[in-house]
Amino acid sequence: MKSILLLLLTALCYVVDATAQQRQFKPFKVELAGGISIPSSGRVGYLLAIEPKYALTDQISIGLRSESLVIYQKPFANLTTVGTLAIRSYSLTGDRYVELGGRKRLSLGVAAGIYQYALGTANYEDYKALTRDTFSAVLFGIAPRLGLELSHLKLGVDYNAVLNQSDQTIPISYVSAKVGLVIGGGRYPDR
Repeated sequence: MKSILLLLLTALCYVVDATAQQRQFKPFKVELAGGISIPSSGRVGYLLAIEPKYALTDQISIGLRSESLVIYQKPFANLTTVGTLAIRSYSLTGDRYVELGGRKRLSLGVAAGIYQYALGTANYEDYKALTRDTFSAVLFGIAPRLGLELSHLKLGVDYNAVLNQSDQTIPISYVSAKVGLVIGGGRYPDR
């Protein structure tokens, strides 16, 4: 019990010391991003993401990410039916920032959360033959990520690895490249 109390006291001292240092950046920001994704099936998709973040220190931030993407699937064997795959995810995120000088920062991070997908099909010969699946059961996934923040512009690359897909007919892990706008979180004007 004494060792746990000592460990907690040491951690508290570390947190107090870290927050006592003067911040260079505002702690709250929101990232709005759009981009392309390439799933395991090889087709290009388009995505939108929003991610509010809070900086624990100037170097470490945590956040919540909501991301949606749509992938147009190639025509099926009869060449009159096409499909669309939709994937949505909700993740907890953590990032470590490294100053590159000026207004540039490199971010290394990871996201972990839930992923769902739905597949819709349409038949060109009979427009009434439109089917839509509801979103699937919840799947867990992780996403290592790399980003470059240039003032209020963010460039990023993620690999979203969706786990436990053995019973899924369509692989839904994907790589994404994003360009985004950072609202808030800039440097304090006097520093």
